[in-house]
Amino acid sequence: MKLEKLLARGIGGWLQFEHACQRGEIFSEKYLSLPIAQILNTKFNDKVRSEIKHPILGDLTPGRGRPPEIDFTVQDDNNKIVVAIESKWIGKSTTKQTVERIIWDLVRLAMIGNNDKIKCYFIIAGKKKNLTMLFENRHFTGEPNKKGLLKPILSTDPTVRNQKFRIDSPSDERFKLLKPIFKLCQDIELPMNIGTSKVKYYPIEAYNYEYQAYVWEITPTRNNTVFKPKNHSVYRS
Repeated sequence: MKLEKLLARGIGGWLQFEHACQRGEIFSEKYLSLPIAQILNTKFNDKVRSEIKHPILGDLTPGRGRPPEIDFTVQDDNNKIVVAIESKWIGKSTTKQTVERIIWDLVRLAMIGNNDKIKCYFIIAGKKKNLTMLFENRHFTGEPNKKGLLKPILSTDPTVRNQKFRIDSPSDERFKLLKPIFKLCQDIELPMNIGTSKVKYYPIEAYNYEYQAYVWEITPTRNNTVFKPKNHSVYRS
């Protein structure tokens, strides 16, 4: 079973079980780490690590604050990252900042996953009605294009195999979301778009009060094409 499907089924099923045990009130992003860790540990044994310093951003962030990290990694025998995972718990409110944090997670994964050596996955979980609010938020969906179609940051349509979220040539609205993020990585090579595989989610059918988990694989750009924000006309600080 592919890892994205395994994670979606495992996390979604675990959330349903924990909710049945009346533990829904303590659900959070940290609580979500438990099923992710258990699934990865079963599949990869002692190769799993948590809260690992980001291999690119970790040494570039100034100040005394905690450097950017990756939620979970799987490492090979030479301690090289071969799998990277970021996760987000979606609570009762969805704001512009919620969407910005999701984009930042995707960008940080794309920085290290724009190659054939590292598999990257992004997980979103929460109560179905809260996930629906996120997926319908205008910052997440973007404004309709000339054909009246929406281009969400992440596709929740299980029939869409490969979606690309353009970051080198954004709409004006998306530019407002992205520019503050790229102030943090002006001299870092970024893929021109963030590609995602067909979404996996579980349970497929759920009531609004039930919980679901969505998982996407972040895929490399064609020919691993990149750009630096400092050399870009709209992202240059």
